[in-house]
Amino acid sequence: MSNSSSQRILKLKALTYNNLASQYLRDSFYDKSEDYALKSLEIKKGFGDNYSLAVAHKSPSNIYYFKKDYKKCLEILYEGLALLDSLNGDRIDKLRSDFYLNIAYSIYRFRDYRSYEYYGKAWRIYNKTSQEENERVFS
Repeated sequence: MSNSSSQRILKLKALTYNNLASQYLRDSFYDKSEDYALKSLEIKKGFGDNYSLAVAHKSPSNIYYFKKDYKKCLEILYEGLALLDSLNGDRIDKLRSDFYLNIAYSIYRFRDYRSYEYYGKAWRIYNKTSQEENERVFS
């Protein structure tokens, strides 16, 4: 089996695990969901793609949020956000905005009002990217 075939199979496996995690989360089977999300995350660590790896951090963070393990949720979110530091572009900004919102929700659970700072960061990115997108479409 060629290296590119192996890579495709691993990517498909990671995607399948992530989809299973999403389904178990929807059905409130949090432990099963966590297991599959972490398997997907572990596979994606081997790809060397910080964008995909950052995206893969969103599933376990959502699971920990629903399990009310906000501390672990924040750890995963900060890890994913750190992966975006070396990347740029609208797609990255939108993902960064998602992370900021999720961090804001999780921090607020501790009654930590720094959450408003993260809401502000998310809103500024959303506003900037929406404005640029509108200018491209309507000009």
